[in-house]
Formats: sequence, C-alpha cells, structure tokens
Amino acid sequence: SASNLVALQKLDLQMFRSFLIGLVLAALGVGASRLRGGELDAERVDASMDSGDISEWTPEVLDTALDRMFDDVLVMQQVRREFNETDLTPHVAAGRKKIALLFMTKDVIDQHALWHSWISEADPDAFSVYIHQYKRSTDAAVHQRQLWDPLRASFIPQVKTGWGQLAGVEYALLWEALRDPLNAQFVFLSEGHVPLKSAGYVYDYLMLNHGSSKICFNDPRESLQITKSELLRRCFYKDHLQFAKLPTTVYFDGVARKMALEGRVLKHHQWLVLSRTHAVDVINYAEEGLRQHMRALTRIPYDGGDPAMLGASDESFVATTLMLASEKKGRARESFKEELQAENIHSSCTTFVYWRNCFKKSALGAGAGWNSKRMQELFQLSSAAWKTPQKDWYDAKKSPAKILNDSPRNFGLSTAFPDEEHATAYMQSLVKAGFLFARKFGVDETGNLTRNLSAVLPPMWRAWESDFGDRTPQKMERENRMWPVLDVENDVVRESALQRIPKIRG
Repeated sequence: SASNLVALQKLDLQMFRSFLIGLVLAALGVGASRLRGGELDAERVDASMDSGDISEWTPEVLDTALDRMFDDVLVMQQVRREFNETDLTPHVAAGRKKIALLFMTKDVIDQHALWHSWISEADPDAFSVYIHQYKRSTDAAVHQRQLWDPLRASFIPQVKTGWGQLAGVEYALLWEALRDPLNAQFVFLSEGHVPLKSAGYVYDYLMLNHGSSKICFNDPRESLQITKSELLRRCFYKDHLQFAKLPTTVYFDGVARKMALEGRVLKHHQWLVLSRTHAVDVINYAEEGLRQHMRALTRIPYDGGDPAMLGASDESFVATTLMLASEKKGRARESFKEELQAENIHSSCTTFVYWRNCFKKSALGAGAGWNSKRMQELFQLSSAAWKTPQKDWYDAKKSPAKILNDSPRNFGLSTAFPDEEHATAYMQSLVKAGFLFARKFGVDETGNLTRNLSAVLPPMWRAWESDFGDRTPQKMERENRMWPVLDVENDVVRESALQRIPKIRG
C-alpha cells in the first residue's frame, strides 16, 4: 500500500542517515560502540593521547552537531562544483592592493546609508564588496542589489546557512573574493556591522601588514562555568576548545613525531580579517578544519545543551583550518602561540562585539552603557530561569541569560539604550577605543532601523582621526596591538581600556 511504501522510504532514509553518521564518527576516530552508549574507543598516538567522550551527548544533540557539519561540508562541495573557478594564487598580484569586504546578510545591510557613503568616499580601487543574501527573493533584497550596483558590489550565489552554521557561506565568500588577484585582505562583516573609522584609515590600518591575518581570539577557560562566571562577574565569552588534545605531527630536526597537543582548535570571533595566503589555506583545508572542530568538541567537558555553547564551527573553523595548513606544510610547533606568530596570524580584534561582563567597569560596560544595575539583572535572570525549563539553560538560543540582551548585545533593539544621550556617548566611546567596526547596530525588534547612524558616526571618526594625526607605521602598529581579545580580564586589554575608555564604578 501507499502507506507501507512511505514507511519503507522513511526507514531507508533513517538507515542511510545512520550509515552516514557512522562514517563521520569513524572519520572522527569515534568507534561504533559510542553511538550505543558502550565503552568508548580511544584514538591513540601514544599512551598519553586523550580520547573523545560523547557518552553524555543525547542522540538529538549529536544529530544537531552532525547536521551542522554535514550542511557546511555540502555547501563547500557545492561551491567547488557549481561556482565559477577562483584564483588560488597565494600571493597578491602587482598593482593597487585591495580590501575585500565580505558581508553575510539576510536580505539587506541594515545601516545601508552609512555604508553606501563610506564606500562612495573611498578610493574606488581600494575596496571590493561581496554580499551574500540568504533571502534573495524579498523586495528589500532586490532593491538592495539595485542600490549597490553603481558601486560594483558582487552579490554571490545563495548557499545554505543556519544558526551556528556559517562556515559554508564564509567559504563561499572567500571563494568569490579570491577571484580578484588584487584582493589582499578579506574582512568578514554582518548585516548589522557599522564602520567606526573612515575608509582611508581602515585601509592604512589593514595594509600596514597585508600579509598578516587579524583574528579575535579568546582567553582560555577549561569549561563553561556559567553559574560561577555569573557570580564572579567574569567574561562570558571564553575559549574552551583549545584544551582538547589532538594528534599533531611536529618535526624535530627533520624527524616527524606525532604528539597529542592542545591549541590545535581555537575559538575566536568570526568577525576576522584574513591575508590572501591564509584565505587560500582556508579554501584548501576547510573540510578537514570542520572535522577537527568536531573532534575537539568530543574532547572537552560538556555540561549539556547545545554543543555550540562551547564554540560553533564558524567561531573556530578558520583558525583551526590555518593550524591544520601549518601542520600539513611541516611547520607545526609544540607551542600553538609560537606557531601562530610564525604563521603571521595575530590576535587582534578589529570588530567590537559586547558579551556579558567582558567590558565591566569601563565606558563600554553595562553600567555606563545602558544604566544596568546588578540587582536588577539578578532579578531578571532569576525570573527568566524560573520560567525556562532546566534542560534549556545551556541552550544558546533559549538560555535565561538571553533576557539581558548581552550574549551578545543587540544594540539595534529599541530598548538597547535608555535614551539618546547614552546611545551617543556609547558610540563616542567605541570610536575612541580604536576599533575599526562594531557589530549588531542594525534593525530593531520590528525590523525597522531605530537609529540611523549615517549622520552620527562620520563626525565622530573625523574628529578622532584628526586628533590621531599622522598615521605613521609605529602608531598604526600600536593600534593593531591594542585589543588582542574582547575581555578586560586580559592584561593588555585592561591597559587599553584604561587609556581609551574611562573606568567607572560598578
């Protein structure tokens, strides 16, 4: 009967899916018994090699994590199969070097007027613009393409995206941008990004060392420790993935030795800048980078909920892929920090993103920024926790902490600031801090742009750049080193905050 046929088809799909999952787990070094909750197989290179442990993962959690990885891998394969050929030459061609701006959007760039004037005033040979729209057919998306056409923006073919699943679209944007042999720096941006400096300043800043990548890494913490972090008011956004020990081939005097090393997978903000050489490395090794990220997830403490809380693939796969590329070239080191330095990968945050408690006691913190009070926050958190099922407390999209709008903070919401005075002061502090861009200053909860910043930000950055004076290499290098992470618990960041964004009580 028709119903029996449908049942058989569903069974076939389930069997095929189980087969695929088995293949992936085998590739990750996960034995078949792990799926059944049996004794875990160890992937060993020596007696000290850690083994992954997903015994605490529910089938639904495992399914979600594998779905995301599968979908990103399929996007990468689609790009290589269906997109026009790209240029994987790792060196920039002779001529005026360009910065490629890579926008990931729903349909439009929220602060369109600001960006349009920013690009219009820039040297036309200094920047190239690439935009991905995951809702290309809306009227707003069609209108956006018309608006950007005079500025020669490239709207790339649509690929599948999802929450915590942006590695594929990042790959697609890099593929399209590499086709221009003059593109030297590749900047990932979102629809809610805003520039905090002029196009000329951004160009000078990034071209100071066009062969380097600027990645906003995170300081380490071995596990989530959400409750402890809240009680101690510590920065929420940390790197847990770097503690995973993974098999790595290191050469000593020409002799290869396989070791179990930490730091092969690193969590970072996805709003980063890549050199051309590193962009090519991502294209060449991205799929392996995704598998490496999955290996790391199975080797660190897991407290339940969505494993993306430990670090989504788009918050890791770029740096992870670059570490793999370094290893493939025989340049891996025991110290991942030394390796990053040798590979010209700098810990440098060009985009400001606010995460809970990460800028406490500064002008960019919750107290100064939006008059947040500790007791008020605790009341809101406890009320939200009471209403939220405990199983959702560690879910990145359903956690009670979302009530506070600071994981990360969406400054576009109509309630983000108590009044325009606070909003203006906050923007002024962001410009003074020295960041090139800031994120989540887009549309509000109704889809409208509550704060159009096209007339607000340019006078601020013009005044700051006038005070800054000549952009000497020494001064620009100092600016590059100001914000290695977005966390005032870091010594360098604490000093930068004291210099640029005045300390306050609370």
